[in-house]
Amino acid sequence: MKTPDNSKPLPSAPKQRDFKLTHRQRRLCEAFATGRKLWREDVDRIAGVSNGPEVMRQLKDKGLAWQCDRIKKIDRDGNPCEPGIYSIVGSGWETLQTWGFA
Repeated sequence: MKTPDNSKPLPSAPKQRDFKLTHRQRRLCEAFATGRKLWREDVDRIAGVSNGPEVMRQLKDKGLAWQCDRIKKIDRDGNPCEPGIYSIVGSGWETLQTWGFA
């Protein structure tokens, strides 16, 4: 019986390596998989952090495609502001599916 050649990496190895997600990242992926767009405050709350954009950056580094649109609004004190709303775009949906979320 021939021994398989293990010297070459499997084609799926990069995806398997990138699939290591923290609990925070997994919670966000689960929320995005429902098709929702998430406000910055939602990202903080769902991930359980006070710096949601950092967790989003980490997900982008792992291959998740998303965008953040700035929406013009008026805050509770009557001042103009531009909060961000995150959404999955393009290949991000395929990535979520590959990771088992969609």
